[in-house]
Amino acid sequence: INIDRKARSIQLSIKAKDNVDTQEAMQKNASAADSNAASGTTSLGALLKAKFDNKN
Repeated sequence: INIDRKARSIQLSIKAKDNVDTQEAMQKNASAADSNAASGTTSLGALLKAKFDNKN
């Protein structure tokens, strides 16, 4: 947001809003990935474990 008092105009930037939205989404995805890594298994790991358990 840019306010020019002399020209009496307000400028809004959609790119700036999109950048903020993108950064928030990346942080949200990173925190979700961290929580998955902290649990010790991923969905692929769980699938492989189930597959090997069924063979034995």
